[in-house]
Amino acid sequence: MIWLEDEQRVMFIGSPRLKSLDEMKRMNIYMADIPLFDVTREIVLLYEQRNAEIGITQKLDLTMAELTRTSLALEVEKRKTEQLLHQMLPPKVAMQLKNGDIVEAETFQQATIMFSDIVGFTNIAATCPPETIVNMLNDMYERFDRATNSWDVYKVETIGDAYMVVGGVPELREDHSERVARFAMTIVQEAVQVPSPATGSPLQIRVGIHTGPVMAGVVGIKMPRYCLFGDTVNTASRMESHSVPGRIHLSREVFSQLVNKGFRMKKRGLIEVKGKGLLTTYFLVGDGHINVTEPEDKFMSFPVLTNDEQETTEPVASYVTKLSEEGSTDSGHCLDSQEKRKHVRSQHEAPDRRAMPISPRVVKPNYTFLSSASNQLQPTSTEKVRSSYCSVL
Repeated sequence: MIWLEDEQRVMFIGSPRLKSLDEMKRMNIYMADIPLFDVTREIVLLYEQRNAEIGITQKLDLTMAELTRTSLALEVEKRKTEQLLHQMLPPKVAMQLKNGDIVEAETFQQATIMFSDIVGFTNIAATCPPETIVNMLNDMYERFDRATNSWDVYKVETIGDAYMVVGGVPELREDHSERVARFAMTIVQEAVQVPSPATGSPLQIRVGIHTGPVMAGVVGIKMPRYCLFGDTVNTASRMESHSVPGRIHLSREVFSQLVNKGFRMKKRGLIEVKGKGLLTTYFLVGDGHINVTEPEDKFMSFPVLTNDEQETTEPVASYVTKLSEEGSTDSGHCLDSQEKRKHVRSQHEAPDRRAMPISPRVVKPNYTFLSSASNQLQPTSTEKVRSSYCSVL
């Protein structure tokens, strides 16, 4: 092959040494210049085909890499969506909705519900800017949320400063009452770690717990929520609203679930609960591992119960002494025996009947002790013993 500079052409004899169209273009050679049966044609065309395949493969690799990155990003967003869905709904219910299944409402024969709210939240909200309130609630609720994971209870919802959890729903658990009780003790301790933005002092919360049957199901389409229904929810809310700052208020049903299981409780006594009449309630003060710091109130001197025998055999005189010193009962009213039996009987016959308010007065019971070492009473008559027992419940 000889390059003719003046002609800008290549003069060759036989077959030119070419392998690509770019070389042919540089040498100003066309396919027609190559002999018809010359293998150079095949070499050039094969080379171009190979280059085209390599280019397509490279583009495919780039496309696959981009698709992989997109898939990973989509998986991350999908997990975030599922996590958000699981925060709004229980995992089992969320999976049913995700799969397009219909979520039927369920009835649970036993579940434990807890409500809590911040003492003095109305005053805090009135004196502090909104962003400060939000920061305070975020700090406190983050602590509470971690406790739900620790004790495996389900957070139902938060409304303002109110926090609601349930044990035994939607996953059945035999120890739902113990888990909710320990969760309640944990959040009481966590709440005091958060300062009030209004005063700088530790926050106090009121807690109420009740055990009973509930119905649970998903309500709503645009923003579905897992909701609980039944009188148990109302009673748990009443336990919270009738509680004392810094204390965990228990119904008789919760006490029955926790007694003889290492929990330390105090009998508050008979109180009148709005919409429920007269109920015997208790305070939870600790267990073998967690002890709640009691607020300095009149309940500090109340005896601690760890089993049901202590409640039934505790001297009646100790309660009468406390009530006499106070001049009246706590939130409930001390009634005479005839009125008390009427209220107790009405509760068993018609639980939904609202008790009429009765002015409080202290009734001194009639009893004599058999010995100083015995807690048994020697009644003068059956009616007097009933009167003594009802007056100090």
